[in-house]
Amino acid sequence: LSACPRAFPQNPFLIDCGRSVTRTLYHPGKSVMTLGVSVVNRGSNTWRDASLFVLRLAVGTTFIVHGYPKLFPSGTAGFAGFLQNLGFPIPGTFAWIVSIVEFFGGMAMILGLLVRYVGALMTIEMVVTSTKVKMAHGTGFVGARGA
Repeated sequence: LSACPRAFPQNPFLIDCGRSVTRTLYHPGKSVMTLGVSVVNRGSNTWRDASLFVLRLAVGTTFIVHGYPKLFPSGTAGFAGFLQNLGFPIPGTFAWIVSIVEFFGGMAMILGLLVRYVGALMTIEMVVTSTKVKMAHGTGFVGARGA
C-alpha cells in the first residue's frame, strides 16, 4: 500500500495509483494483489510450474548431451582444436567455458538452480554458435537445404 498512498476513505480497498483505480485484495501473510491477477493465477500455478519444469528438463538435457563429450571422454583438447580452426582467440579457454556452461549449466537448469543466469549464459553461447559456426558456413537456423 505504500507505493500508492492515496486510498479512498469511503473504501479502503480502492487505491488511486495515478492512472487508474485498482481494487485490491489483502491476504494476511502475503503481498497485496490486484483482483485481476488473483483470478488469473488461481489454479494455474500447478500447470505453469509443471510446464516450466518440462521446458527446463528438455533444455537442460540437450545441453548436458552436448556438453558431456566436450568434457569427459578426452577432455577439451579436441574441442579446442575445433575452435582454433574456426579462428577463435584463446581456444583452450573458450573450450573450457563452453564445456562448463553446457554440462554444468544443463544440470543447474534441470535442478532449477540460478535458472536466469544459466539461461543467459546459454543464450550468449547459442548466439555465438549460431553466428560464428552455423551461419558463417551457410547452414542458417533451419538447415543447409532450408528444410
